[in-house]
Amino acid sequence: MKLLAVLTLAATTLTSAFAATEFGGMKFHSSMPKVQIDQLKVDLGYLYNTPVTRPDPIFMGTAQVTKGDGPNMHNWLVNRVRYIVGESYQLDDRTVLQTSGYKFPNTPLPDAFSSMQADGEKSKENKPVVVMSNLGGAVYLMGKQANVLLGVNFDGEKVMLTSARVGLLQVGEGLFLPRFLLNPDVNAPANSISRLGTLFHEARHSDGNGKSNSFTHDICPPNHPYKGAAACEFSVNGSYTVGGLSEKHMLMNCTKCSEKELGALTVKVADSLNRILKLTPDAKRFVIQTQIDQKKQTIEQYKAMRPSQKPDVQAEIDAEIKNLEARIAQLENDKRNVPSNMPSKNIILDPRPEGQWQAISLQASQQMMDRSLKIRK
Repeated sequence: MKLLAVLTLAATTLTSAFAATEFGGMKFHSSMPKVQIDQLKVDLGYLYNTPVTRPDPIFMGTAQVTKGDGPNMHNWLVNRVRYIVGESYQLDDRTVLQTSGYKFPNTPLPDAFSSMQADGEKSKENKPVVVMSNLGGAVYLMGKQANVLLGVNFDGEKVMLTSARVGLLQVGEGLFLPRFLLNPDVNAPANSISRLGTLFHEARHSDGNGKSNSFTHDICPPNHPYKGAAACEFSVNGSYTVGGLSEKHMLMNCTKCSEKELGALTVKVADSLNRILKLTPDAKRFVIQTQIDQKKQTIEQYKAMRPSQKPDVQAEIDAEIKNLEARIAQLENDKRNVPSNMPSKNIILDPRPEGQWQAISLQASQQMMDRSLKIRK
């Protein structure tokens, strides 16, 4: 995360003319535009209130969620995400705090924590656009490395990062860009599921201890679509797995998503799982099936447009359909031959957090959300 380069150890006076917005146990900083806060409120309300009739046991096992319903998933989030700042929020001598004399756990630092980066896109001007980033985990590790407890001024509240579980996230305009919408209505369930998947991804970075602290990303190998970027994982229970499987869990229970939206969400899930460098058999089959479905859709599109084309173009379409059918047959064979007992060297990281934080019970988070939803009405 390049933002860490501007961290300072200078103390600052807590002053603020603004107040944070609270919703469902989370606090939104005044640097966040109201429209973004309102959309995240809709997303969290959707998560909390949507009935779950088809829970995904793989997601529940990976995230260690006892029940896959809305209140339990919300509780999982609020125990990892408490404070959210906007894209304009800067870590500098006005916002960064320090306290000496704090005793950090005697555990090693993650090997790759220096390469932690914000999940982002590039705009047309080639400037970084923040989607979402777990600042808390990075700031905690920076403080631990320097043996100085760091914190932030959060609209006048002194928030010390005594653990990644304190839960400090940054959300930017990238999360709400029109090109990422699956439905023109920004508050449509499919869009909520997509944004919530990113939230679950970043929330996972609040977990871990020692070498697993903050579940840092790994560099993608040369033969990977994201080669050279810190956008892959060797672990099978990291942020890409949790984020992707959370979306799969939610899309399986979305009764208002269109087939097109479900297809787009499925592709997004497959992209997350494809970042796991050594896939599990289930994830491998899922990725292959997604590739098969995409090619079948392309064939249908070719067939629909064929009658209106000239003979030479029709011949090209026929040849392309034949190639796609051959590729589908190969993929089907690959899927069948994925062994259930395939030896796996995938790493399972310890998700138990380190440091000091205050856990929120299911009953407490339900009361917080019920109160927030009542006020919103």
